[in-house]
Amino acid sequence: MKTKLGLAIGLVLGLGAGVSVAADDGFYLGVGTGLAISSPDTATATAITQYFGGTVTGTSTDDNDTAVRFFAGYNFNKYIGVEVGYSDLGESSVTVLDAVNGLTDYYKFAVTGYGISVVGNLPINNKFSAFGKLGVFSWNSDINAEVDLGFPFGVISADISESGTVPVIGIGAIYRFTKNFSIRGEIEHIAIDKADAGTGDFNVVTANAMFHF
Repeated sequence: MKTKLGLAIGLVLGLGAGVSVAADDGFYLGVGTGLAISSPDTATATAITQYFGGTVTGTSTDDNDTAVRFFAGYNFNKYIGVEVGYSDLGESSVTVLDAVNGLTDYYKFAVTGYGISVVGNLPINNKFSAFGKLGVFSWNSDINAEVDLGFPFGVISADISESGTVPVIGIGAIYRFTKNFSIRGEIEHIAIDKADAGTGDFNVVTANAMFHF
């Protein structure tokens, strides 16, 4: 009887070890995609149109695009790690309408950047964990402006680049399918000033695949 009980306990412990796939530390790589939502700077676009003599009768914005990110990190233990990454936040735009003169001006903003963050992990069970992160994001915004001056001048255009470094925070959850593979859902807030990049703050929602080593 004792032998059977011992075997049963051993099998249960063995089963528990078989489903325990979470690792406390180690290196990982990740790739993800999702949605980047910004708040484009209509005020500056309107001011530029007015500076060139336009009569602004309305504005419209395209404030979201596909986000793509690549990242790598290292967990020192099951609670704390560090992560670096590259993000392409897509393109947002402002359209300024001058219905009086039948003209339309376009302002486009394409933002990319690199980030580094400290990551705090909260294990829920052997496969599921929540996390939060805090860091900085070094961004670059490629800005294109096309202003229609009407006859006889036509359209004039200009391209400039702006850059800066701002805080980034994020929260999310990770599900570990195997020792070497997991998926991660994440929401990030990147605090970019409208006057600098033309886009304003970004809220970025992504689904990510992670590969653990």
